[in-house]
Amino acid sequence: MNLSLIQNVSWLGSAALAGYLGWYLYDFKQHQFERMERLPDSAFLAALNDVTKPEAVKTADFDFDVVEKLYHKMNWTGKPPPKPKEPVVVGVDKPEEKAIVQVKSLLDVLFIREATFDPTQSLALVSYTDQNLRRNAENGQAQFRVGDHLPSPHGGIFVEEIRGDGVLFGFELVEGEDPQESELLSTPVIETKIRIVKVGEDGVVAPRNDPSIGQSTNASVYNPLDTIQVDTNRFLIGKNDAEQFATNYASIIAKVDHRQHRDPVTRQPDGIEIKDVPSGSIAAKHGVKKGDIIKSVNGYPVTTSQEAIQYAKNNSEKYTTWEIVIENQGVERTVFYESPSE
Repeated sequence: MNLSLIQNVSWLGSAALAGYLGWYLYDFKQHQFERMERLPDSAFLAALNDVTKPEAVKTADFDFDVVEKLYHKMNWTGKPPPKPKEPVVVGVDKPEEKAIVQVKSLLDVLFIREATFDPTQSLALVSYTDQNLRRNAENGQAQFRVGDHLPSPHGGIFVEEIRGDGVLFGFELVEGEDPQESELLSTPVIETKIRIVKVGEDGVVAPRNDPSIGQSTNASVYNPLDTIQVDTNRFLIGKNDAEQFATNYASIIAKVDHRQHRDPVTRQPDGIEIKDVPSGSIAAKHGVKKGDIIKSVNGYPVTTSQEAIQYAKNNSEKYTTWEIVIENQGVERTVFYESPSE
């Protein structure tokens, strides 16, 4: 058998095989369509009903502002949050706080002449320490009476009272501002033990210390109607107040909250403790203060108000000066009350 014959046989075999495969596929497809056409409609419907519908995807509504606040704006660094910046207001200036002027920064009180019989006659000599005030004052000094005002620019400061312990300066009220508390300035403390002496051939001659110098023996007795304070711890009882004490002492004492005081160590009664004094009451006008403990009257120890009243009644004709020993916060003072002259 030659090569040409073999090639022809192989080609015919391949063509026959390809034709058979093509016919087989065609026949298979035709049978499939025939079977599908023979299926009833109910079979198609049943097949569709057997298909499981997918479950609906559940969704949730999210508030973006809440998520941003709880997650995005949270500080995950562990560092303290920065301080919020103050809003910048354009065109609005912050009101400036007015500096409080103290009288002691403007002047010193050099001399006081207290007229207890007529406060309008009292006089105070001051020396300005403020340079602006010194320029317009002779020798930098000025005299003031009750009611006088300081020069400009401090014209709102005035002399409220001139008394033995100093000059009380008041401040005029300014609308829209808080009232400023009155300020007391005292005179410098002078050492009274220093004395000038004259040394001569006969030895040391000291100056005479006579308290009667300068007093007038012909002066009329001053009897005020109301009690006045003539010194820090000295009062001149007025005629009207003396009558009140004599007739209404019970109501006067009843208005003062007081009780018996006991020594903290021995627990024994040692005085009359003042718990409270109504402002403007006759007791307050006579120097009685909250916390005072009245120890004695003219050396007579008292522990109840009844004892003090009874002692004053029994000795009203004997004494014209009443010395009351009072303790307050461990410090004792003696207050003198002068009865009015007949």
